[in-house]
Amino acid sequence: MKKNVTLLTFMLCLIFVFGLNAKAETYGDYEYTIKNNGTIDITKYDGTSTTLIIPSLINNKEVSSIGYRAFYGCKNLINIVISNGVKTIGNEAFFDCTKLNRVTIPNTVKTIGTEAFYNCSSLKTVTIPESVVSIGDHAFGYYYYFIRQIIGEGEESETLYMFQRINGFNIKG
Repeated sequence: MKKNVTLLTFMLCLIFVFGLNAKAETYGDYEYTIKNNGTIDITKYDGTSTTLIIPSLINNKEVSSIGYRAFYGCKNLINIVISNGVKTIGNEAFFDCTKLNRVTIPNTVKTIGTEAFYNCSSLKTVTIPESVVSIGDHAFGYYYYFIRQIIGEGEESETLYMFQRINGFNIKG
């Protein structure tokens, strides 16, 4: 009996501690969580805008990251401006936003996650600021991956040239 009470108490403590941090809150068309450091992680967008400025503050808290699949499949998005303060664009954050053709990334971003812009087939130019120190695999789509498979691992400059020539895509930075 004592083991059951101890186990139950432990489980309730876990739920209390982790449950408070994981609770999704809303702000307009955004869902977000408050991270342990007090900043915001946008976890979902449920709007229909074609042009969107991702806010730097939500309820007076800094937006520091765009989370996993936060904008997944937002078929209406054409233009996104990410505000200063965002440090991380998470894995698959804009996955399958097929009409997206312009993204403004601020110089506060340090990390662009794996497949962050995967299958954004209308996206042709991205300017990556010098602040970015990590770009995940296939961050800008399947074209690059496909061409690497054909040409091979050791042909980076040729791969990028082919990628740009075939798709009209250009990475600046």
